Amino acid sequence: MINRRTALAAGTLALMPAARGATRVQAASTLASRPPIKLGQSAPITGPLAGVGVAFMSAAQAVFAEVNSAGGIGGHDIKLITLDDEDRAERTAVNVTLLAAEHRVAWLYGFVGAGAHRAGARGAAEEGLPYVAPVSGSQELRSGTLP
Repeated sequence: MINRRTALAAGTLALMPAARGATRVQAASTLASRPPIKLGQSAPITGPLAGVGVAFMSAAQAVFAEVNSAGGIGGHDIKLITLDDEDRAERTAVNVTLLAAEHRVAWLYGFVGAGAHRAGARGAAEEGLPYVAPVSGSQELRSGTLP
């Protein structure tokens, strides 16, 4: 049985220039010139939920570092951009705008807390961004009312 990491690594290798006959130097040069895939996260890095926010951010960074060391996704590294929302929904709303307009993220990832989830989901819909892997006990998250 093949696991997710093995499948990801195999898929990545298939997309790499080295797998198509390029030299290792050419492959490294090509990969170095590819822009990263940027994920935007608004999480409580300070405030009452900081322990949860920092733990989720750190775990995500560790997984993405492992994927990046194996060649990334199609040769693109994954870069997590985290903005502190202090567990305040109004700050999350501002962060969504900054992540979309200033940081130009591909999707919103790993928002932490009920208030962040509500503001993040609304902001993602407004910005036309996918909203992936929110962390919340919110019933709204589980109700199926959000796309």
